[in-house]
Formats: sequence, C-alpha cells, structure tokens
Amino acid sequence: MKPGFYTVKLTVEDQLGQTNVDTKQVFVASTDPMPQFLITPTAAWKNPSEFTLDASLSADIDKTK
Repeated sequence: MKPGFYTVKLTVEDQLGQTNVDTKQVFVASTDPMPQFLITPTAAWKNPSEFTLDASLSADIDKTK
C-alpha cells in the first residue's frame, strides 16, 4: 500500500434491515521492508550446489504483532 490518505467506510445493518454508515479519512504511513539474507552452502557431498537460505534478519518496521 502506498503512503497517503485513504477513505474508510463502515456500513452496519441490523436484523430489521436498518443501516447506518460512517466514513473516516485515515493516513497510512509506510516504509519499504528491509530484506537481509544469509546464504550458506551445505556440506552435503551428494548435493554440492545445495544451500541454506535464512531470511530471519529481514525486517518491516510497519509490521505489528
């Protein structure tokens, strides 16, 4: 998602078919993720071109738990 202002609209309908609508403007700030990879060759004699890829150091500061 690109940073900027977005309109969010919520519509609620009850059991009788009555509806209510609320609209809000929200600002979304976003930054690009920071990928970091460790590539390690394995010691496998059968597969000399086999590698282990570890992306656990990658980060996205906009991500919440």
